[in-house]
Amino acid sequence: MHGRKDHSAGPDPFGYDEGSDTSQRAELLGPDNDEGFYTSQLHDWVPLCPQLRDSAVRMYWIMRALVIEKRGPVRKLTLLQLCYLLPSKQMKAGEPANPSSLARVRSLLSELSGVGLICTPEGAPIKTSSRAGASAAPLRIRINDRPKPGYAGPRNAFALLDEVRRPAAEAAEQAVRKERQRAARKRAERTEVVGQKSSPLDEAGQISGPRGQISSPRGQISSPHSGSDLQNPEPPFRPSVKTLRSEGGAPVRPSVRVVDAPVSDTDGRTDAAGTTGDETTGAAEAREAKQQQGGLRSSRQRETTPGMEVLLRVGRVRPELALAGRVLTDQARKLDGVIAQSEAAGEPWQISELAAVLGAPLDGPIRRSPGGVISARINSLPPTARTALLPGQASGEHAATPWQGPSSAPAFDRTVEESVRRRVRGECPECGGDSPSGSLCGSCRGWPACEGGCGRRLEQGRTCEACEMTAHHAVVEAAGSEDGTCPGHGGKPCGRPVQTLGLCARCRIQAEQDRARRDTDWHAQVAEVSAMTAETEAEVARALS
Repeated sequence: MHGRKDHSAGPDPFGYDEGSDTSQRAELLGPDNDEGFYTSQLHDWVPLCPQLRDSAVRMYWIMRALVIEKRGPVRKLTLLQLCYLLPSKQMKAGEPANPSSLARVRSLLSELSGVGLICTPEGAPIKTSSRAGASAAPLRIRINDRPKPGYAGPRNAFALLDEVRRPAAEAAEQAVRKERQRAARKRAERTEVVGQKSSPLDEAGQISGPRGQISSPRGQISSPHSGSDLQNPEPPFRPSVKTLRSEGGAPVRPSVRVVDAPVSDTDGRTDAAGTTGDETTGAAEAREAKQQQGGLRSSRQRETTPGMEVLLRVGRVRPELALAGRVLTDQARKLDGVIAQSEAAGEPWQISELAAVLGAPLDGPIRRSPGGVISARINSLPPTARTALLPGQASGEHAATPWQGPSSAPAFDRTVEESVRRRVRGECPECGGDSPSGSLCGSCRGWPACEGGCGRRLEQGRTCEACEMTAHHAVVEAAGSEDGTCPGHGGKPCGRPVQTLGLCARCRIQAEQDRARRDTDWHAQVAEVSAMTAETEAEVARALS
């Protein structure tokens, strides 16, 4: 029989022994008196069926509870009744349950009908309509207990548990194995980093012992031959690193002084044996020089560039534009290039100016990543912080070349009549108002005014984009708290610093989402009412005809 265990092959290492189980046991106790709590039976295969969602199982259980064996398995239910029987989401104690949507109920009925749990009294699949009038029409639904013929899923919990014992144990062992491998890799990486920091051969070349004997970092391996035939190694060439700001000054990394240890004889074993006081002094000086170099190198690695300082300041002021990791490094490098160009032009950008420009408040909801916003703002920066008031002056052999750029002298010499005829800004030929194209303005064309009250003329009427944005901000904007922090959204206090519209970035995003959700529900209700009204008018027209 399916689900039975075969004990002839010996005990199963993954089997369950109830006699040796010392864990806590749970016991279900029914109510002492009947207060309206009924019981309905549910077959094991229904919640175990992989083709059903949790909500579909819950809907079937509700429909199965409405079936009484003496009255038959067929019930008359409407889509709206099923919507109110199945809550849309989990609610807190004391809150009224919200009904599910019609689309969700139709989808769940399709799933249940697909596995054979529900059907029509004739045995056909359940079909529903998305029309508004069909939501109140009764459906004759037959609730079944068995699946369709050919069902290959699990039939009871005991059989499924026997099947998953071994895969579950193997998965647990694999998870433990992966965790151990990950911990071993981390230990190896930490050991490698510590070895690189403590190695005396890093960046300064190998330090030779007496008579040219080359030693390992701990002096464990040395050459058995004498160093008389070996040349003194020269320190590797390392050019100093300079920037635009440090040009003309001392290099960032000073050269390391190479200490020549005095020559003395050893006993031929290791550098640790047979050393003299002079050798110890030379090694100590070399080690001290390397420690100083390592300190300079670590301080240089921790040094932040001007571009990174600007982006970090922007992230502190605008948390929604904060960058980190590779994105911060890339954008800081790009910003350093802009700063270098401005310095070469003679008008360098100031850190405060760049922080103000890059950290400007957003005029709408965040639709891009912070890295994309910062990158676009860096690309739109002008070459310098300010524009030169005078054009570039020629010098030397080009001093006699006439200036070919635009000049204001001819315009200054024009009369009033010439200035009127040579206006640069377009005007409406009818009323003299502003018209960039020089044709009739919106007022003369008879265009309606903006419904937002700004006075703009729109060809199609309605509301302009600026007024829509203002109205949207007015709805989302919240009154600040007494201490100047975010008052929160949805009845939940926040306490974070205020960013825009009296809210922090997180609460503003939630407010934007709630506003969009309300607009969507309102449009759906309007469409549903319009469809019902059109259907009613059509029925009235057919009745009158």
